[in-house]
Amino acid sequence: MKDTLQLAITEQELGRRLKAARENADLTQSRVAEQMEFARTTLVAIEKGERHVRAPELLRLADIYSTSVNRLLRPDAIHEEISPSFRREIRAVPRRAQAAQEAVKLLANLSTAYAEVEALLGRRRSFVLPPPRPVPSRRLDEAANDLAQEIRDRLNFRLGPVTALPQALEREWGFRIFLHPVDSSVSGVFAFTESLGPNVLLNRKHPISRTNWTLAHELGHFLTDRDGANVVLLDQHLIEPSERFVDKFAAAFLMPASALRRQFNEISEGGESFSARNLIFLAHEFQVSLQAMTLRLTDLGLLRKGTYEALKERGLGDETVDRVLEDTPLASWQYVPKLHLLVFEALDRELISEGQASDLLALDRTEVRELGEELGGNIRLDLGAS
Repeated sequence: MKDTLQLAITEQELGRRLKAARENADLTQSRVAEQMEFARTTLVAIEKGERHVRAPELLRLADIYSTSVNRLLRPDAIHEEISPSFRREIRAVPRRAQAAQEAVKLLANLSTAYAEVEALLGRRRSFVLPPPRPVPSRRLDEAANDLAQEIRDRLNFRLGPVTALPQALEREWGFRIFLHPVDSSVSGVFAFTESLGPNVLLNRKHPISRTNWTLAHELGHFLTDRDGANVVLLDQHLIEPSERFVDKFAAAFLMPASALRRQFNEISEGGESFSARNLIFLAHEFQVSLQAMTLRLTDLGLLRKGTYEALKERGLGDETVDRVLEDTPLASWQYVPKLHLLVFEALDRELISEGQASDLLALDRTEVRELGEELGGNIRLDLGAS
């Protein structure tokens, strides 16, 4: 790369993109200027498009912001700021804060990549989104149950287990959903912007029971609070009313009270006491964890308080669950993120290169080739309007 850049975009647009990349990386101008070893006023001028960016500087800035020069310079690239809004429990632990920030940054990159590929393929998205609901100050359980049943009816889940939730959210409200490995402490991230709409990153490392819960939790945020990027931790402690409400919503959405009471009563009326084995199968049927199902039944008054703790003390854990479910088909979403299909369609039509596909999917080239083989080689799909 020569020292002087020949730009296909204006200096002002490059400055705007650099500012968005810096803010997505949650870095201050002072900190970046220090790393670049020049005055903060120089960075301010660059971001305003008043000072030319030299090639070595752009390479260094792209590295600091964990993006690519190609992404910064491509005329059709989309750069949208997704501002993280971390809860106190995340900010208090540096490792958690870093993992959360990296997950938010990844979601920002994947979300803009999705929009870029849609534009490249001529896709048009138009969805009528419901206005956010205020979180009630009292009677959270009742309000969460009412909202959960309303959304189940709208998505045609009625009282049965929630299946194919990603596809339902894509179809109804244009959710962009991504499955990608991130730090194990992070379960997922939700972010909403007016131009990109609702976006969710789910941790591919986690089992379907956890992923299902995380997506339902993030759906709760979409319905109530869309400001900033919300990060769900694996073992988070819910303090804020908004977080407690969306968790109650997730429980009611995935495990409707009437359905659980019916099944619980059918077992009891059949002369069988409700056992740990029944609990395991019920959790499996509704695609939630054993802990989530136990706590939900406890909240509904169907199990005694402290049941989950008592089961843990008796040694009920993953090994027991695996043994009970040994001959039971594993639950699966059978879900392929739409971004993968769109990127491979663009690649097959020679609209992008393998390197660009790697950049858009946040995968190295070997992983892109493996993903292509997994999806069936060359993909010629008419995905229709999203």
